[in-house]
Amino acid sequence: MTSPATAWPPRSSWAACAAPCSPRPPTCPSASDSRRDTVVALPRGSVLALHTDGLVERPGQPLDPYLDQLLDNLTHDNPAAVCAQVTDALLGAEPPRDDVALLVVRFTPT
Repeated sequence: MTSPATAWPPRSSWAACAAPCSPRPPTCPSASDSRRDTVVALPRGSVLALHTDGLVERPGQPLDPYLDQLLDNLTHDNPAAVCAQVTDALLGAEPPRDDVALLVVRFTPT
């Protein structure tokens, strides 16, 4: 299983990429569980979207159209507005069949 993460570089390069990583259980890890770090360099201006599978998976349906829809709705707007736009586009008014979490971070130049 991979943890979904989508990073969107600044509009100048306007490309989306996925950064898969292998998650460990978030609660009650055993002492024998090994941990590893994954580092992904994101340029200033990038948008990072972390989400659970419930946002993009539908039973019996292909995953790619929902991932495309996610990417189509990611923008460089305020992260709260991006979350609202993405969830409206992918979920609409219908209650989700699975848990859904979405975190959007925009890396602003300093």
